[in-house]
Amino acid sequence: MEAVSSAGRHTVLAITAKQTTGSPVVIETHARVGGDCIPELVELATGQDQYEHAIAALLGTASVRSPAPAAPAAAISCVAPPPTPGTLTGLALTPVDGDLRWNFDRMPGSALSELRSSEDRVGYAIALGATPAEAMETAAKATAGVNLQVSPAP
Repeated sequence: MEAVSSAGRHTVLAITAKQTTGSPVVIETHARVGGDCIPELVELATGQDQYEHAIAALLGTASVRSPAPAAPAAAISCVAPPPTPGTLTGLALTPVDGDLRWNFDRMPGSALSELRSSEDRVGYAIALGATPAEAMETAAKATAGVNLQVSPAP
């Protein structure tokens, strides 16, 4: 049970009135990390590598000592597609002060659809800050300054 309690997890336990072992029985365990850049945000703000911890848990080994965090806080803000489907023809950014990393999943020529899931986003900005509010403000300012040029869908 130690490996399950030391990593990202989803665990199903069976607890019945007729329990004969005296402890819960593990039915399923799923040591996995989250998506949507959560592992990167956690590592930036805490120094903890969730992938390394998950692998160590699966192997039953100790985690390697993590480096110091990059900043006290990290946040992400996504660039959503426009409400009307079309083709991305251009992209412009307004400069923003602060520690920032950009990622764009769509480039000019890409078809854009309405936002239904994280797979539909155009990109995102990850920002660092002294506080969660500061990091979120920087990331939100960055994505608010993205100008998408889109031609209507035929």
